[in-house]
Amino acid sequence: MLGEGLDGVSAINQLGYIVTAPPQTPLPPDQYATMLGSVGPLGGLIDCTINLGGSRLLFRVTHIGVGATDGLQFSMAAWGSPVFPGGGQWSTVQMVDTDPAPQAVNSDTGVPVIRQGAVDDPGPFSTHTALLPHPIYLNVGAPSVEYGILHSTGTQRVLFCAPKLRPLCHSH
Repeated sequence: MLGEGLDGVSAINQLGYIVTAPPQTPLPPDQYATMLGSVGPLGGLIDCTINLGGSRLLFRVTHIGVGATDGLQFSMAAWGSPVFPGGGQWSTVQMVDTDPAPQAVNSDTGVPVIRQGAVDDPGPFSTHTALLPHPIYLNVGAPSVEYGILHSTGTQRVLFCAPKLRPLCHSH
């Protein structure tokens, strides 16, 4: 993350729940999934910039959220936009299996980023691939959606479909 030496990122108006009644045990997964289905994803607005997956691609996070997928799997996403280098025009697009061509991503929503791997995997975020899928599309039977990065310079365009970011290797 950027801001080394900082203890975290301030956030306000986050939707979440705290169990206060004894025995203060977490909700069973099925009840948690039902709650998320009725109130929507937990989380809220935030404003920070991260080094995405140790790749040196900066990503401005504007909100975070957690939701449930089929099979009682839970996913958390950070939503925002990549901070691209200069040299041409950069934009993010989404490709839905029902659309004939890529569409611009809503700038208010941005693109989601999730960390690949199980929550009990001990590795930090920066050692895992960062993906750009919409968490709701992890559900079985949901439409297929991919995000891409479009780079345009004059008359040339390059579309990077379904980008995956890996940490940069450092040689010592």
